[in-house]
Amino acid sequence: MASSFTQIYFHVVFAVKFRESLIRPEWESELYRVMGGNLRESGHSPIAINGVEDHIHLLWRHNRSRALPDTMQKLKGNASHWINHVICPPELFRFQHGYGAFSVSPDRIPRVEGYIARQKQHHRKVDLQTEYEGLLRASGLIDLEQYQFDRLC
Repeated sequence: MASSFTQIYFHVVFAVKFRESLIRPEWESELYRVMGGNLRESGHSPIAINGVEDHIHLLWRHNRSRALPDTMQKLKGNASHWINHVICPPELFRFQHGYGAFSVSPDRIPRVEGYIARQKQHHRKVDLQTEYEGLLRASGLIDLEQYQFDRLC
């Protein structure tokens, strides 16, 4: 074989530090554009980015030459930097260290893309913890406690 082929899609969920509701509607779409640009700069192909005040969902086709942890560290670091230096919130903005990354089969891309697009409607009924536990269970994980996002209190 002359070259390698990969087709890897990730659905990633990550939260604001302590799951605080700090992502504001007036600048969230620009934040998502910044994140999409960061993914493209790393050779990834963003498909969907959306979220609510306390967390974000991303879906992208992954560049095989990039490690997922490096991608996430750069993505969250650049987004936090943008928020802190362009938006200039009253307190330092930070994302939590962890994230959930779920592989997505190509035939499921439209469904996951729609799910991400409907985040605001979805979270009128379901909180982050319930949603995330559902994603963890759907991936086959049984011991959910160690993968929870930190909460204030």
